[in-house]
Amino acid sequence: MVHHLDETIASIQKRITKDGRISYRALVRVKGCPMSSATFAKRSDAIKWGQEKESAFRLNRHFTLAIKDEKHTQGELVDRYISQVLLDKKDKVGQAIQLDWWKSQLGTHKLQDIPPLVISDCCLSSINRNA
Repeated sequence: MVHHLDETIASIQKRITKDGRISYRALVRVKGCPMSSATFAKRSDAIKWGQEKESAFRLNRHFTLAIKDEKHTQGELVDRYISQVLLDKKDKVGQAIQLDWWKSQLGTHKLQDIPPLVISDCCLSSINRNA
């Protein structure tokens, strides 16, 4: 059984051990994330687990492996970039202006809570303001 939900795919594999016992392995693959799997004695449990993992992805929880530091904000990321990377850049002033703008837009948001749509909306609002 394979479900296609955007970039998420859950599949169930029937496995038979050497002694004849049957188990079911649920695999969930998400583009850009490590594969996640679990083995169950009942097929229904494997299906339920796969559906739960797919739901977690759709709710932007991306398993526990995608973002290890759930408490860091976008503002902290900008500050770290400025202190560790920006110093070696040629256009420090131009990039600093851009980074300050992004920090003003999303600086208080946790990294795990910033979906691509929010970033896209910020870009569009900036373009519309400058037009």
